[in-house]
Amino acid sequence: MKMNAPVPENLPAASDFIVNSKGVAMPVPKGSAPVPQPFVNRSGATTGSAFVDGVGPTAKPMNLRMMDPTPAKGRSPGYPNGYSTYSAPQTNGALQTVDPYTGKTISRDNPFAHISN
Repeated sequence: MKMNAPVPENLPAASDFIVNSKGVAMPVPKGSAPVPQPFVNRSGATTGSAFVDGVGPTAKPMNLRMMDPTPAKGRSPGYPNGYSTYSAPQTNGALQTVDPYTGKTISRDNPFAHISN
């Protein structure tokens, strides 16, 4: 590990991160509610919790969702400990999965789409 290396100016402060059960540090979108809120899907079921009403690196709205455990089904391998994902709310009420560092839309196959807990 290189000591005394310059720190990039655009990194959030340590208090802007959460760490999941696997030790993965994940940035919380700036300006999010200080406590995760229940996440309710379109069917009305609570499927996890989320830091909501934050903004991503492009100053567009972004949420960090922490989803409950899911069994394997269809293309999904299942997530016995749940997973986390970043999303941007759309005007039609849907959520678009995004890269937390660029704010750009990502595919389901991107490692940031489902971060195992």
